[in-house]
Amino acid sequence: MKTSLDTHTFNMNSKHKKYQAPLSPQLSEDDLVGSLNVLGHQPLTPSDSTGLLSPISPQSKDSPVLQIDETLIMAKDEYPMQNDVSLSLYLGFMNLIYWKIPGRSAIILSGILSSLILTRYYSLLYVCAASFTILTGFNLVFVNFYNLIRSVWTGLPTQELIHPYHFHIDQPNQNIISRELVEHYIHKSIDLLELMVQATAKIVYVQDSKVTGSACLLSGFIYFATSLISSKIFFGLFVLGIFTLPYYYREHQDMVDTKVCSIVTKTKVLAEEYSVLARDQSIIFYHQFISFVQQTTIKSSDNVQQSAKKFN
Repeated sequence: MKTSLDTHTFNMNSKHKKYQAPLSPQLSEDDLVGSLNVLGHQPLTPSDSTGLLSPISPQSKDSPVLQIDETLIMAKDEYPMQNDVSLSLYLGFMNLIYWKIPGRSAIILSGILSSLILTRYYSLLYVCAASFTILTGFNLVFVNFYNLIRSVWTGLPTQELIHPYHFHIDQPNQNIISRELVEHYIHKSIDLLELMVQATAKIVYVQDSKVTGSACLLSGFIYFATSLISSKIFFGLFVLGIFTLPYYYREHQDMVDTKVCSIVTKTKVLAEEYSVLARDQSIIFYHQFISFVQQTTIKSSDNVQQSAKKFN
């Protein structure tokens, strides 16, 4: 076996075939650069051998430069929370009012309306106490009757039988309320509150005159409507309209559009007729007023002349 400083030559049972071992890994980077001229003057990184760019290595001149749209980055970095929250709220709201999941929409609508009806005639404490009484009374009868039937059937005392709600009772380490779920909804509520506060501030400080004017008209309409009917009735009618009108319009769009067009056409015709009638009546009233003023002035002048003659 022949040895050297840089390489090792091994005789593998052949007189003519010799295998040269690779360079020692103990060589420094400067030795590689100076002796082998592999990497030039760039620092050695794990990605240089594969030709891929490394996040810690300088970018070569021949490598393509990624062009990133700065406007997209600015939009994403400036309003990430508002875009996500508003989009999720919009999609969830549209799914509810268009009955994408009929069971969920029906449960939410019936829950809101029943809560408004119950709290209109009964206090909130009365409703909560009644609900708790009904729930616990039903479970009290169910558990005892169920244990009695099993005790008669099996011949075992009720103390040795498994409780029908043992899955919820015998697991003290299990949380009934998920902390992750609570944190999720807390964060969503905070994001929603922040979004509402920002939108209200933009309306109050008149960022857009049209939006502020529309909000002012809507607020005035609510103020006028709630002065005539109670707030619960108004809110119930509003919720009922939100859950029924968009869905009805989507299912009967052609019929609704035809009726709306006919109503608009009739309204325009009636408006033109009434405008012509109002103009004619205003002209007649103007002439009557002018004639009345002329007659009054003539009578007053005659009276003045007669009084002057009497005085003379």
